[in-house]
Amino acid sequence: MTRNKSAARFFPAAVLMAVLGFAAPSAHAALTSIGLQEAGVNGGAITTVATDAGAGTVTFNGSYGTFTSISISAVGEPITTSNELSTTAVATSSAVPGVLIVFITEQGLGSDYALNDLTSNFSTVFMSSGTKTVLEETLVSLSNALFVGTFVGSTNFIASPGGGSVTDYSQPLSGDFSVTEIYTITASKAGTANDNIDFQTVPEPLSMLTLGTGLIGLGALRRNRG
Repeated sequence: MTRNKSAARFFPAAVLMAVLGFAAPSAHAALTSIGLQEAGVNGGAITTVATDAGAGTVTFNGSYGTFTSISISAVGEPITTSNELSTTAVATSSAVPGVLIVFITEQGLGSDYALNDLTSNFSTVFMSSGTKTVLEETLVSLSNALFVGTFVGSTNFIASPGGGSVTDYSQPLSGDFSVTEIYTITASKAGTANDNIDFQTVPEPLSMLTLGTGLIGLGALRRNRG
């Protein structure tokens, strides 16, 4: 029986390339933006107050509507890995009631895995007596949209700090997509809230199973050739 030596040499190289494709996801150019919304301000529309230049970090410090002091920071790609967006929002309201909605979107993300679990970690570090509730939400947009998307998870904090984690969304992610984190801060009077969301995609075990199968196939081929 004649063996095709060229094909035999090519096959392990192809398997190795496939394995490396799973092991080393490529980088993506992401853009992170911060938006603020409150009834009666800018016609109730979302106002984009800060955008990074692809550096992976963006901040906003200022006032908006009935909220006299707002400090927002977001860290994403290329500083973070695994399509992660980590944000902090600190807002202090005035003496009058108000509802501030904070939007942070990271666009231009991409996945090198067939399936991903989207994990949301919500927490509130501090809530003063003037802060009634803080609703934290996460969204994903397969069309790479700004400040909108499909609901992933949420936690509503009422009058006291705490934390929670949600992993309840598994979706094929291909091409560019975006993730959005939303803080809805409701104040009955002067008060301060300090909140955090960490949102990231985690490859499902299927990807690692495929990686293991590729390695087993490569090892078997080497044994046969030996």
